[in-house]
Amino acid sequence: MKNSFLLRGTKELTILLLGLTLFGCSKGTDMHTAKTKVLVVIAHEGESDYIPTDDRIEVIYTGIGKLNAALKVSDYLKAQKDHNINYVILNIGTCGSPNYPVGSVVIPKKIYQGDTFIEEDFKDQTTSYTNAILSLNFYKDALQSDFVLSSDQFINTSSSFYQKVKDYNCLFEMEAYAIASVASGNKLPFCCIKIVSDNCDGTQKDWENVLSKIRPEVDKAISNFCKEILY
Repeated sequence: MKNSFLLRGTKELTILLLGLTLFGCSKGTDMHTAKTKVLVVIAHEGESDYIPTDDRIEVIYTGIGKLNAALKVSDYLKAQKDHNINYVILNIGTCGSPNYPVGSVVIPKKIYQGDTFIEEDFKDQTTSYTNAILSLNFYKDALQSDFVLSSDQFINTSSSFYQKVKDYNCLFEMEAYAIASVASGNKLPFCCIKIVSDNCDGTQKDWENVLSKIRPEVDKAISNFCKEILY
């Protein structure tokens, strides 16, 4: 795949455009002098062995669930607010999907809250966030889903929850919506990459074995993303 990431001159300008276009520019921040960094946000330490070798890459683990994710990312950004850093937030980790084989790297187009609807279409009852990664040409040919649904429950294809959304090509996980919300509130571009760990059918019993096979894909995706953003 040709890496035609440069949109208009330099990668720094591309990141600037991503922030301005998708979330706006943070007040009081000099976008031309601030340092660009990638903040990699992962739920569980078992999902990745990635160790940054560049001080422009920072990795945090939030714990499972939207509340843990929102608090961890919010506290981290608050602690860094005086350091004049433009963060590009990458949320990466595992997800469930009945539509892709285990190990597939998938880019969701949008991120939705999965716990706020009862009978009507959830898309009418919750704010959605656009995955900023779609603005990067490097990912144009990647597998894409319509959206990812963040829910505080494990999804099974036999559940009543799944029956309400089965006609969509969606992914299921527990943190992306909360992280996207925090990113939006801080006027930071939010990018999301998910790796399928199960098919929502209850057949994956050995979670540690699944993670051991998926970790290399997660680490490779992080490395490729950071390379496109920073180099």
